[in-house]
Amino acid sequence: MKTRKVLNKGFVTLLGILGKDVVRDKSNIMLQFEIKCPLFLTNRFYFYKQGSFVKEFRDEFYIPAFYFKDDGTSFTEQEDNELSSKFDNFSHWANNFYKKLLTKGLTKEQAKMILPQNTYTQFYWTVDLKTLLFFLKWQYQDKSSYEMQQYSKVLLDFVKENLPIIGAVFENEL
Repeated sequence: MKTRKVLNKGFVTLLGILGKDVVRDKSNIMLQFEIKCPLFLTNRFYFYKQGSFVKEFRDEFYIPAFYFKDDGTSFTEQEDNELSSKFDNFSHWANNFYKKLLTKGLTKEQAKMILPQNTYTQFYWTVDLKTLLFFLKWQYQDKSSYEMQQYSKVLLDFVKENLPIIGAVFENEL
């Protein structure tokens, strides 16, 4: 198993590769990952799922080191620090409120509505190679969020290391 750190507290672990005949059919190759990422990214993985997809919420939060404005420009370092502090404070407040709702007997499903989208979640993702390459084609682009690009780079690195011919051809097509 190989694990790569992503963002401040996330990771991707390649658990295994199943299948043999890459040349004839990329859908015969299955890759299984364990991924820890912010909640707001999980739907992108879920859309391309095969097999199990079990989420487990953590008491950890993704707090960006820097922020972008809609026009693509950056905030000042002081503004970044101020935003990080506010995100961190709110995330912990919401998580504590979530726990308080649970102690009052509210169902987990309803209490989860209060959790912020930057809450880390951990899950297993099983995907065939053809679907993974399609996923990477769309998530690796500049149009994708910075966060999704970071996870895509790690996934592509795993493909290049374990299936070097496919990885090289795919990277040249990007």
